[in-house]
Amino acid sequence: MQWETGPVSPVQASQPQLLPLPWASPADPATFCVRVASMQRASGKVPVPSPPVLWLARLPGPWLPQGKSAPELPHAPLWWAGGGWREFSEASAALPAAYAPRRFQPPWIRGAGLLRPLEAPGEAGPDEGHAQALGSGPSTRVLRVLRMLICEWAGALWARPQVGGAWCQCPHSIAGLSIARLEAFEVCGGNEYIVLLHDTGAKESTRGTPSLVLTFSLTRNEWCPTAGATRAFAGRHGGEAPVRWRPVPGHRPSNPAPPMHAWLIEATPDYLVLLSPVARDGAQRDGKDVHSALHFIGVSGEVISHHMAVSAKQLTIQRYDEHLLLFKDSERDADGDADCLDDDWNPSHQRVAGWLLSVKDVAVPPLPVFLPSAEEGWLAGASSWSLALAWGCLEDFASSWHLRSDMAPRLYLLESGPMLRLWASRVVDEDYGTVLQRHSLDGKELLRHALTFAPLQQTLLEVDGHGLAAVETAPTWMLWSPDLRHAVRLRDREQASFWRCAGASRDGESSALKASATHARLASVGVAETISTAEVFPRSGDWDSCALPWEAAHGAEVVTG
Repeated sequence: MQWETGPVSPVQASQPQLLPLPWASPADPATFCVRVASMQRASGKVPVPSPPVLWLARLPGPWLPQGKSAPELPHAPLWWAGGGWREFSEASAALPAAYAPRRFQPPWIRGAGLLRPLEAPGEAGPDEGHAQALGSGPSTRVLRVLRMLICEWAGALWARPQVGGAWCQCPHSIAGLSIARLEAFEVCGGNEYIVLLHDTGAKESTRGTPSLVLTFSLTRNEWCPTAGATRAFAGRHGGEAPVRWRPVPGHRPSNPAPPMHAWLIEATPDYLVLLSPVARDGAQRDGKDVHSALHFIGVSGEVISHHMAVSAKQLTIQRYDEHLLLFKDSERDADGDADCLDDDWNPSHQRVAGWLLSVKDVAVPPLPVFLPSAEEGWLAGASSWSLALAWGCLEDFASSWHLRSDMAPRLYLLESGPMLRLWASRVVDEDYGTVLQRHSLDGKELLRHALTFAPLQQTLLEVDGHGLAAVETAPTWMLWSPDLRHAVRLRDREQASFWRCAGASRDGESSALKASATHARLASVGVAETISTAEVFPRSGDWDSCALPWEAAHGAEVVTG
């Protein structure tokens, strides 16, 4: 390995440096973080700026293309804490166990946050009228979930309110129906229930297959769709194809809409987070849908959906304390299926690496994350990449002199190929939910400032020629940080697996997701990689005030392409 070094200017030499710190060189990231925390406690209320901590974790099996294994690398595991790469103290080619991602079961997999039905003895089924006859034989098994009664009879699912109302049959035919694995989520003060039917063939220890998601309304005593079609991109309506003259593959959704198949990503008593495959127009059709939708269902009746132009099988979800990071695989077409890349109607599709969602307000659409361009030195064809978010101070990236000690979180991009290099973004919360307005000769334009990257100095490593071909053909490393709570990935059998580094993560619980609206914020807002403060200004008002006027939404639209 060879370091990329450059001349140090007199200005840089005179500035205070974060490293080396006034203690011995730490052996690993955990030791580094403990010493920083000790110094912060010793300094009292005076903040101690410290650099971000990142390390390279070996890709587990679910991240690798099907039928491929991670190649052997010509270098030892590395970690970075500002100033340069470091090697772990253990003289071994394997990553220490505390820093290797391992599978675990989150609490909601075992039912936390969801309601399990109980037996309701004495309640009559759909075939017994309003009351069970005294001394009658075995009857239909009726279960109760708080104010809702539910049962399985004649191969169909039935439900009704506990007090009043007749049995209502689910209009959907469910193959292999069994209520043994049924769970529910109460919303709107018990007026509606989200019913999740898990795969009855999966074992409890490996459950993670897509669940069948239904909604039953007690006030109307009928089954309702859980979520509608998502918007493919800003400026379109839900269920509208991105390109009108190109047909969307698959059959047209039936009426009533079929039940939603989705993976349970997170569950608490206050909300559910689901990931479902959808077609390009935002409607779920079959198992070959090539796009994804993230759904947030709140206890107060919020149903917020965000559309992402990537297959769910090629998406990684990372959970942080205040953010959700969703990014694509760097080797999306490794298995020969390029359906998800058939979106050349959108010029920026190839540049979008992922999306960042703030848990402070999930109603605001996620902010796109763009890969660097070839002009900036990015080797798109010969490099794989990975993303991570970390808190830490980067003096060279500060927007002003007064913010040189800012510890706000940033996104970090690992470029892995003929060389290893780190890239960093601006502070992720800067202009996250701001709608910018720009006036041009074509009229008013609404924009959001996307997250982009710039290379970090002294992070370029040239990999030796040994094993170079293997490094170029398959992704090998994924970037990890102590701020990463866990990562979610779909396995080969479409099972959601959860991964974390238990020995190298921060203490405490993650912040709960919150929403400022009952639906996703709507606005015909574009995305710009670079903006000039001289030509744009923040728009006053909330997102709903940026929506299209009535005439533009209902009139004929001019489409160019």
